[in-house]
Amino acid sequence: MIPDPLTDSIATGDWPKVEALARVRLSLKPDDTEARRYLALALERQNRLPEAFGTYQALLAHLPSPPPSDIVHDLARLAFRLDHMDMAEKLYRFVVHAEPDNVAAIAGLAASQRQQMKYDAAIDGLKIALDAHPETSELWNVLGTVVNAKNDPQTALTFFDEALRLDADNHQARFHRGIAHAELGDFNSSLNDLFACIDGFSDPSNIASVRLTTAQIALCAGKTDIAWPLYEARHKTGTAMEVHYPFTAPRWQTGQPLAGQRLFVSAEQGLGDEILFGTLIPDVIRDLGDEALLSLGVEPRLRSLFARSFPKAHVYAHRTRREDGRISRQFDDFIEAQTPIDQWALMADFCATYRPTPAQFPAHNAYLKADPARVSHWQNWLNRLDDRPKVGILWKSLKTDIIRERYYSPFDDWEILLRREDITVISLQYGDARAELDAAAARGLQIITPPDIDLKDDLDDLCALTCALDLTLGPANATTNIAAAAGARTWIITSPNNWVQMGERHYPWYPAATAFMPHDLSSWDEVMGRVDQALTNLISGPYRD
Repeated sequence: MIPDPLTDSIATGDWPKVEALARVRLSLKPDDTEARRYLALALERQNRLPEAFGTYQALLAHLPSPPPSDIVHDLARLAFRLDHMDMAEKLYRFVVHAEPDNVAAIAGLAASQRQQMKYDAAIDGLKIALDAHPETSELWNVLGTVVNAKNDPQTALTFFDEALRLDADNHQARFHRGIAHAELGDFNSSLNDLFACIDGFSDPSNIASVRLTTAQIALCAGKTDIAWPLYEARHKTGTAMEVHYPFTAPRWQTGQPLAGQRLFVSAEQGLGDEILFGTLIPDVIRDLGDEALLSLGVEPRLRSLFARSFPKAHVYAHRTRREDGRISRQFDDFIEAQTPIDQWALMADFCATYRPTPAQFPAHNAYLKADPARVSHWQNWLNRLDDRPKVGILWKSLKTDIIRERYYSPFDDWEILLRREDITVISLQYGDARAELDAAAARGLQIITPPDIDLKDDLDDLCALTCALDLTLGPANATTNIAAAAGARTWIITSPNNWVQMGERHYPWYPAATAFMPHDLSSWDEVMGRVDQALTNLISGPYRD
C-alpha cells in the first residue's frame, strides 16, 4: 500500500500538517469532500472552532441531500461548542431522525435543549430513549444534568448514581454528581467525586473545567490549601480559551521575592474579577518597596480609575483579540513606551501568597479612589431629587444562560423594595433594561435613571456615583465590585455557596460589604424579604455616615 501523508499525519495527531496537506489537496481538487472533512477536523483539533464550523458547512454544500448523518453530527457538536444552541438542536434532531438509536446524538439533543431551558422537552426525549436503552450510562448522566439545571440537585443525584452504577468510569457523571453535591452544600462529597475524576479526562477543555471547578468548590469549603494550586486551571491551557501574553520577561512564581523588581501585573478574566483581584495590588506594592516599580494592565474602561488609585504606577489598557483561533492580550501603549520589566504576573497569581486563608484578608480593603469632583456632582444631583435615602440597584447580568440566570434574583422579587415610600431608587443597571423599567412603570413603581452617564462604559463616573449614593444594592458583578472596592456602602445579593466568600458568611474580599444569600436557588423571594428588613433597620438609624 502506498503511504498517504494525509492519513499518516492524522494518525500521529500532527494537525497543522493535516491542515496544510488538506488545503493542498483541495487546491488541486476543490470537490474532494474527504479532504474538506480532514481540513475541518484539523481546524477543530487546533481549537479554531469558527473556521472548522464554516468548513463543515462548506462540506455539506458539496454533498447530496440529505447529507450523511455522521457529518451533520460533527457540525452539531461544533455548533454546541460555539454556543449556537438553536442550530445544534436542529442538527442533532436531524441525526436522531436518521439514526434513532444514536445515543450520542440523543444526548446531544437533550443537552442543547437544556442549554435553552427547554427542560421538559429534554426530559421527555430522554425518557423515551431510556425506555429503549435503560442500561446506557450516558443518557442517565444527561438526564441528571437537565434535572439539576431545573434546580433539583437532590433528584439529579439519583440519576448520576444510576449512571455510575452502570459505568463506574463515567467521569462526566462523577463530575456532574460532584457539582450537585456542592449545590446542596455537601462540599466533602463534592470534592471526593471531583478528585476521583480529576485525572480521568483527556480533552484539555474538560481537564481545565474539572480542575477549575474543584478549585472553586474547595474555596467554598474554605480549603484554600487545595484551591489555590488548582486555580491555575483558570488559564485553560491548551484550549481555545487560553489567553496568550506578549511578555519576554519571566513570569513571577509564588515564593519569589518582589523587593526592587520592575513588575508588570495584568488583570485577568472578567471585569468584576479585575476589580476583585485588584484588592491584592496594595500588598504587591508594599513588597515591591516602591509603587513606581509597578506597571498595570487593565480593561480600558478601568484605566483612569486605576491610575488615580495608584498614582505612581504605570497603568496601561489591554486589548484582547482572537486570530486563527488564538486569543492574545496586547498592551499596545506598554509596548510603545518600552517600559523595562524584570518579571510579569497575573493578578490572581498572588492569591496563594497574600490570601492563603480567609484570616489573611485585611479588615479594610477599599482601594479605588473616586474622582472627588464627580462625587460632588452626583451628590448635588441626588440631593435635588428629594431628601430621602438614595438606593442604587441593579438586578441582572448582560451574560445570560441557564447556569447564570439561576444565580440572580428575578426582577419580580424586587417589587418589595420598589414599593417602599421611604427611599428613592436609582437605576444602576447597565445594558438594555427597558423591559424591566417599563414593567415597573406600568405598576406605578419609579426607578430613576441617572442622566448623562453610560452605566456600562463610564466606570470612573460610575464609581463616583456609587460613592454619592447611600447604598448600592445588587448581585456580585462589576458594579457592586466597584462600589465595594471604593468603600461605598454596598449590599451584595449573592448566591448560596459562592466561591468568592470562601466558606464565610461575609465577603472576605470586601469586609465592609454586606452579603445576603438565599438558603437555596429557589428562595430568592425570602432573601429579598431579609434585604427589605435590613433596609428598614438602616433607615431607622443614621443612613449617612
